[in-house]
Formats: sequence, structure tokens, C-alpha cells
Amino acid sequence: MAVDIEIVDVPEAMVLAKRATCRKEELGPTISGLFGEIVQAHPNAETIAPPCIYYVEWREPDCVIEAAFVIDPATAVGSPYLKKVHACRAAMTLHTGPYEALADAWMAFWAEVHRLGLKPDASPPWDCYVTDPAMEPDTSKWETELYIPIQDDGGSSGDDLRARLLAQGP
Repeated sequence: MAVDIEIVDVPEAMVLAKRATCRKEELGPTISGLFGEIVQAHPNAETIAPPCIYYVEWREPDCVIEAAFVIDPATAVGSPYLKKVHACRAAMTLHTGPYEALADAWMAFWAEVHRLGLKPDASPPWDCYVTDPAMEPDTSKWETELYIPIQDDGGSSGDDLRARLLAQGP
């Protein structure tokens, strides 16, 4: 599976987030439940980006995930779910297709990040669900952005890292 990677600077953001531990085969229902709880607790929160899942811990046989909505913080003042996500540099790729194919997309993405010599930092990777399934029923058109936070590589600029990606090629 070919993976196109872009290096991006992700800005600091305020999110409404809720964490859970689940078995990997329970990810779909757990994610839906977390998103539902956040929306129910904050029906008037103004989202300003697609919903995301942070993969806090990935272990056998379960995982710790955090569902998050990037919001205008003025619309959720005082919420126990409100937290700051720090800015970072990340490798990003776009997966187009059904959620059932995300595990394979993540494996290919991790392999490409390692092949390119990029160094993940200690922050959790995450994905953002760009396409709303309620608006697009064709799963082959669903877009999900995958992010792996990477070390700043000794202060290299984004342009330096992009040049390194291009130089290493496919």
C-alpha cells in the first residue's frame, strides 16, 4: 500500500475529550459512545474541526483511546471534558475508504514513517474523521486523516523535512 506523507505543523487547540479503555474489536461502538456522550453533555459546543480519536495506549488485548472534538472554547466554559491539545509537528496521511480498512492504513503509515527515518515523539497518534458518514453514505469516499507526532529533528524547518521526504523517494 503506497502512503503519501506530508509534514504538518498542528496548532494548539481546545477540545472536548473523553477517554475510555476497550478491546480492539470494540473500537467502533466505543468511539460512537464517546462521541455521543460528549455531544449529549455539550449540545451547543461549536466544533471547528472534524472529530478525532487519540490512541493513548495500544497494547494487547486492549487500548486506551480519547475521543475529541476541536471546539471554540467559549462554547464549553467550565466543562470537565475541556482540555488543551498542545501544538506539534506531525507526519500526516489521508486514508480514503471505509473505517474497517483503517488498521491496514495505520500499519502502512507507521511502516513508511519508520522507513523515512522520522522519529515519533511521545505524544499519542490520532486520526480525524473528515467525512461525516451521515452526509456521505458511500464508504469508499470517506476520508480520514492519520497523524503521528514526530520529533522536531533538532530544529529542522518543515521545508527541511519535506526535502528529506522528497530525497528519500518511494
